[in-house]
Amino acid sequence: MRPGAVLVSVVSLLLSLSVVVWLSRSFGEVDVDAVEKEVPIADLPDTPRPASDEGPQPTADFAETKFDFGIMQLLDKGSHVFKVTNNGDAPLKLKAGKSTCQCTVGEVGTAEIAPGDTTTIELSWEVRNPNEMFEHAAIIHTNAPEHDKGEVRLTVHGRIVSEATVLPPDSLDLGSVLETKSRPFFFYSRFHDDFNLLSAECPLEGVTLEVSQLTDEELGRLKKEIGGNMPPEDITQPQQAMPIPPKCGYKITVTAEPTIPVGINAVPVTLVTDLPRTKEFTYQVRARRPVPLQFFPMPGTRFVADKSLVSCGAFDADKGKTMELLVLSAGLDKPLEASVLSTEPEWIEATLSEEKSNQGVPRHRLTIRIPPGAPPIVRRSDNPAKVVLKTNHPDVEELKIDVTFLSQ
Repeated sequence: MRPGAVLVSVVSLLLSLSVVVWLSRSFGEVDVDAVEKEVPIADLPDTPRPASDEGPQPTADFAETKFDFGIMQLLDKGSHVFKVTNNGDAPLKLKAGKSTCQCTVGEVGTAEIAPGDTTTIELSWEVRNPNEMFEHAAIIHTNAPEHDKGEVRLTVHGRIVSEATVLPPDSLDLGSVLETKSRPFFFYSRFHDDFNLLSAECPLEGVTLEVSQLTDEELGRLKKEIGGNMPPEDITQPQQAMPIPPKCGYKITVTAEPTIPVGINAVPVTLVTDLPRTKEFTYQVRARRPVPLQFFPMPGTRFVADKSLVSCGAFDADKGKTMELLVLSAGLDKPLEASVLSTEPEWIEATLSEEKSNQGVPRHRLTIRIPPGAPPIVRRSDNPAKVVLKTNHPDVEELKIDVTFLSQ
């Protein structure tokens, strides 16, 4: 290699080394793991750092870090004060950190606590989640070396109960009423020691209510029934808290006579109380009086007798659909007659026509028709179409039929 070329190579190498040295001095050493590391909260500015292992050190001795608040109601507000003492020989520094979304940390009594002194930290929260168990927490940063990462987790927990509870929980179903029939439901509180049930009313003719305050024996049986709904103990599964027993309440006995309106009756029972939050409580009672008419679906039509529900499934809205039921009537000494009182939607058509029979049993055909070109619509069991007929049967002045279908 020529001397000139060698000289140029040496100069270039020296220049490259100079640039590297200058860059390293300007930017410092680069930590290749810095991008992957999450910066601890205690390393953020203004956050107390654990004291050195050498020299005087503080301590953060909490009287408790967990507290059982007990029973609360939904939307209640609570607070608890935690005490912390510095039993060390250097000043203790504290600062509030992260907390759960429903928990706030009040002012730390003293941000810097001298040796031998005590301060307080208040946690406040509002119960917004309807789950029966609740827990809220907050992180407190400290320079006391005995706490991992300089953090102390303070938690409060408890249970949420409603002011008033009813059993059975959703509704009381008396079933088919062929004769006088009675069944009770229970209205009680797991929160209050006592309350008054001022009135209980049901608007359905033929249904009466009898109210009595729960005795100690009935409360005990109710407690067992509620506890009996808990799953059997299994050490392989997370343990569930035992249900909170009722403290007081009432038994409301519902009696239905066979004179209630024919068909399915779902009516509200209104309870008025002196409870602070539950001034009025509405509960549903269901009772069915069998229709003295028998319905037999024709091909292409489905019928659910317990619900007086007619269904035909899906069909082309442009073509329409016809549903037919064969009707046998009893307890009537003249031909059955019916006229349409109402339909919803109003474009649904319904007719009742007499059928010839050689068996001496009056037979009729009920036709429910969705005309061609009706708007595409979906009617399911939670929002059925309705047909109401007025009849000349003494026990069926009004015949109500629900209709489900899918026109597209």
